[in-house]
Amino acid sequence: MTDVLVALFVALVAATLAGAVLVGGGLALVGHRLRKRNAVSRRYPTSAPLHWQATPGTWAALHRRLRDAVAVLRHAVPDTKGRHRQAALDASPLARLADELEQHAAALDHDLVVAAHTRGPARTSLRQHLITQVLQLEALCQRVAAAASASVPPRPGSEPTPEALGRIGEELDALEAARDEIARLEAHLGVSWSRSELPPR
Repeated sequence: MTDVLVALFVALVAATLAGAVLVGGGLALVGHRLRKRNAVSRRYPTSAPLHWQATPGTWAALHRRLRDAVAVLRHAVPDTKGRHRQAALDASPLARLADELEQHAAALDHDLVVAAHTRGPARTSLRQHLITQVLQLEALCQRVAAAASASVPPRPGSEPTPEALGRIGEELDALEAARDEIARLEAHLGVSWSRSELPPR
């Protein structure tokens, strides 16, 4: 009788531990998916809190705008992974612009996290400063995405048309304007964004 009770106890403990492992694994998977969905950039992660996915407030709203802007950008200009990434960036002005904008978005998201913990008069100044930067970056992401959509290559054997040439001209105009806007923004803010200013990977 004692052996039976011991066996039942061991089976109960084993079942409890197995259940705990399954629950823990499920929670970890859910947490990973939430963090992935919340991220502005998967390549350049930040420490934005998970509750910013749905909570109201300026910082959370600006975070979501950055996240959505990068999502639109990367839908139009997919990121290249692996050892050929640098070659792809060197070969495509659009890819380089998209990567630069994604870095800026991550840097701004990091600034939002810092600003959210700031108190006093500096908080109001930071809020307006970051709102301006986020809106400008959002507009640049949309322009680069539009340029990428307009640069879909024609079918083999098709003849150039005025519409196709017009799209190419618009793409070049958009690329030049995007570079100019980034340069003007950096000059206006008195900063030069670089990889060293990004949060650690």
